[in-house]
Amino acid sequence: MKAKKFFSYYRTAKDEDPTQFALQAAYCTSLIQSVGGIPVAESSDIGSGLNARLPGYLRLVAAISGGDVDAVVVSTLDRLSRDPIQVDRLLDRCRLCGVEIWVARDGVRLHKGYPVVGGLGKVRSKEEVPLLH
Repeated sequence: MKAKKFFSYYRTAKDEDPTQFALQAAYCTSLIQSVGGIPVAESSDIGSGLNARLPGYLRLVAAISGGDVDAVVVSTLDRLSRDPIQVDRLLDRCRLCGVEIWVARDGVRLHKGYPVVGGLGKVRSKEEVPLLH
């Protein structure tokens, strides 16, 4: 099986400790290594999780849309955004582009928008997953 190309994304609010980037990176790097993935890109932002125009986030979206990555990894899902609509839009883009989202601290992988048990297990059916919208 071909190794997945991972994009790591880190974000922290302006008032948080900047060492949080190192902690988020450690979680993401550990996950990528544990599954034999290839880290190909990363970006980070300092700013509100409600802002979809952060430069690092825009690089992430461009990499997904451009087919440069197979998977995105974040330490927790709220690092992508604190806006559920924005997260849903990103999940739709990932589904369309065939990109998985991995959540390092929770051990969850989203494949085609549905959680995969334990990050490495079987994809749950649509019926097993509660709708979030």
